[in-house]
Amino acid sequence: MTDRLVFVKVNGWEDTLMARSRGVSGYPTLILLTSGGEEVDRIPGFAPPQEFVTNINDFLAGRGTLDDLKSRWASFPDSLSLLLQIGDKYQYRGLGTQADSCYAELLLRDPANTQGHSAGALHSMAMVAYAAGHDRYDTALTRFQAVADRFPGTKEALDALTWVPYILTRLERYEEALAGFEKFKVDHPESPEIEWVNRQIEETKRKMGATPSNI
Repeated sequence: MTDRLVFVKVNGWEDTLMARSRGVSGYPTLILLTSGGEEVDRIPGFAPPQEFVTNINDFLAGRGTLDDLKSRWASFPDSLSLLLQIGDKYQYRGLGTQADSCYAELLLRDPANTQGHSAGALHSMAMVAYAAGHDRYDTALTRFQAVADRFPGTKEALDALTWVPYILTRLERYEEALAGFEKFKVDHPESPEIEWVNRQIEETKRKMGATPSNI
């Protein structure tokens, strides 16, 4: 692989201009570029060694890239799975408008989640809004709440129930946030997110100017 690639490491926390220009929103992120600087594809987050190597080899062969998925979708326009993957590719590149368009079309085609992709699409739309910054937190909040309301019992709905109060804290609506976190603890005591939720409860109480003992 090293005879075909040049590996370069960039510290996105320091080179923030580079990170923004490439639409990087999380670390680690690997971006595969052509010699001319055009993006082939990317791997967001950590990937185990074998998965990493497989993904890179696939990308080098033109498999699983954004262009490949778009080409396949042109041949199979009824495939919601391909549409979701294309939306995800746009989202990973920080192209929120294009991602939203894919997710919205998927929701329009399958509003009842009969194929199991719509909950993920709406959740991703919420993430796109959140990633856009404070001005779109209200939109993100509405979308996460819609995930929980429309698709109860899905993993996306469970995750959304932690995002709703978290965004409320970012909007400084602390009492509503605290109530949301506390309700999550009661309703989902076995969730792996409980430890994080407990920390959010303590932090929310601190921001409200009170200690755990007097609330």
